Amino acid sequence: MNHVNQTPANHPHNAPPPPAYPHQAANVASPIGYAAPPMAQGAAPAKTDGKAIVGMILGIVSIVLCWVPVLPIIGGIVGIVLFAKHRSTRRRTPGIGGNGMSIAGLVTGIIGLLAGVLYTTAWIIALSALNAASKYAL
Repeated sequence: MNHVNQTPANHPHNAPPPPAYPHQAANVASPIGYAAPPMAQGAAPAKTDGKAIVGMILGIVSIVLCWVPVLPIIGGIVGIVLFAKHRSTRRRTPGIGGNGMSIAGLVTGIIGLLAGVLYTTAWIIALSALNAASKYAL
């Protein structure tokens, strides 16, 4: 094939687009002349349960604020309880989402609870030692 003698009008890249297939819409066009494929008709995304979201957030907050006495203990316990509530809701309503968030809430809640207990115990020991030392101060 001799490309030198071809003019822009009869160049192979300037050929008219092929005819549309029956399932394609007539008004859909693309740069190369083919219509876009039809969208897949899948199931709607599952609605995420609010308990899973709140449990995950409380678990993360309990880890971040583990140095504050008592607060991470409460946040960790509530995160663990919300995990259990989400699980029971999910058993009753099969199409509900948020399973990964609920597991993240459980794990971060347990870590935050343990860290909170550790730091709260350390605060109590430090404050009682400080109180005992202040009795002997001049």
